[in-house]
Amino acid sequence: MPAVNVVRVGAMKFGVILPSYMPTATVEGIRETALRAEALGYDSVWTTDHVMIGRDRQIPYGSIFEAISTLGWLAGITSRIQLGISVVAVSQRKPVLLAKEMATLDRLSGGRMIMGAGAGWCEEEFGYLGANFHQRGRMLDEAIDAMRQLWTEPENAYAGKLVQFENQSFAPPPVQSGGVPIWVGGNSEFAIKRAARRGDGWHGNLAPLDTFKERVGLLISSAPARAQTVSARAMVRAERTETAGRQGPALTLGGSPQALLDDIRRFADAGMECLVLGFWDGDLQQHFDGMERFAEEVMGRIGGRR
Repeated sequence: MPAVNVVRVGAMKFGVILPSYMPTATVEGIRETALRAEALGYDSVWTTDHVMIGRDRQIPYGSIFEAISTLGWLAGITSRIQLGISVVAVSQRKPVLLAKEMATLDRLSGGRMIMGAGAGWCEEEFGYLGANFHQRGRMLDEAIDAMRQLWTEPENAYAGKLVQFENQSFAPPPVQSGGVPIWVGGNSEFAIKRAARRGDGWHGNLAPLDTFKERVGLLISSAPARAQTVSARAMVRAERTETAGRQGPALTLGGSPQALLDDIRRFADAGMECLVLGFWDGDLQQHFDGMERFAEEVMGRIGGRR
């Protein structure tokens, strides 16, 4: 496996998954989470993307706030914290419209957007939205290329197999140079290689350390000359657990503050740069308590944190 650049723990960034899904999610809970996260020194807050899924999958995403419009609202009530989607199912959406939405959000927020981008996994949701599940990988590839072109070279035509445009006028562009950062989501080999070729970063679900190291090694070896941000989404619970999930082995962080610090150091040494944390399990007060404990007992013990 190729060598991984070591990241100082003090350079690690931390995000919070917003309580935007489950029947107990509320407008006030989302608003208060974003404001508390900003005050506590977290670097980012993240929505979760689903639109409509089958009744047999309604837990936990049968009731969910729409991800993009939620971030537009949060752009106006926050000032510093970055705003991300973990992750938008790009292949279910119209790429040109999505490019416009992301550019507008970046303008409204003053350049604070991060776009987690995935192919999507729920076949029935593609059907509800009139999208082609079996072309989701190709659509994601073309959409990333087309969006980045609109953000950086808006006068140029694009001629893909699924996405085409010419003679267009697309303005205003995102604030951020090069456009909104695209962190490609997913834990499969295809997703990681896509992140290496087309993304500004990789955003997977946190896995046990050995698996995580293998995935980072694949990311680097797939495009060794390209700089990548390595990020992951992880739940934080009372105890640390390892499970077998739909996208491979998954790790839930937990334990004492020292145990959490030790885990973070190990993942930082393996290349982790941003950890997006989930404290939400349906109970808002427990969610707030978890955010505050982590900020005080873990982030507060890492050098350079606010």
